[in-house]
Amino acid sequence: MEVLSISLTRVSQATWDWISRGRVCIPPGLELSFQRFARPEKNVIGSVPSSLGALPIGLGAAHALVLPLADNEAFWIGLRGVSSSSQITLAVAVELENAELLDAISGKMWDAGRPSKLSISDTPLIAGIRRPDGQWKVFARKTSDSADSPCFRLLFKVNAECVNGGDQLTPTSATTRLVALNIVDYAAFVAETGQPPPNSLDLNAGYKGWRLP
Repeated sequence: MEVLSISLTRVSQATWDWISRGRVCIPPGLELSFQRFARPEKNVIGSVPSSLGALPIGLGAAHALVLPLADNEAFWIGLRGVSSSSQITLAVAVELENAELLDAISGKMWDAGRPSKLSISDTPLIAGIRRPDGQWKVFARKTSDSADSPCFRLLFKVNAECVNGGDQLTPTSATTRLVALNIVDYAAFVAETGQPPPNSLDLNAGYKGWRLP
């Protein structure tokens, strides 16, 4: 549980302005979206499903991000860098309902001191939690297997280093942010954020709504 002892970044009102179209920007330039699809029976996928639309995001208690997710839904995470002046890396911790912490990128137990990282410039999405067999355990708040603990919260550890002309980095300008995203049902989303819930999952939606470019 070491990661939870780190001070979380409070999501500012300026960041809130990026949330209205199903995406959120973590300064200085990481944009996240949460693309939903029908949750598979065994909570495992071997390839990335087509998005059935981006889920809305809201601000809850203590300015943590809140994501609504129905029992029959799962999501993958879209990634995009929106700042050409920063090189951004990302680590993702997944807190399960049984209080375990997993590293989404490696699939191993979370090590707050040495988490697995990926470069945003090289990676457009995170499909789920990596499994040893090369498949992914999906991000979902429900599971049909009582032995499989669902996701409760995601924590994004974002590191950005500013670039001075070309590819030269300025170490003194490096910043690290840790942002929490709580996964809740539709009713809790409405109660915490004051926003309306998303429409029910439409299996024929394709890429309706905001999508990755």
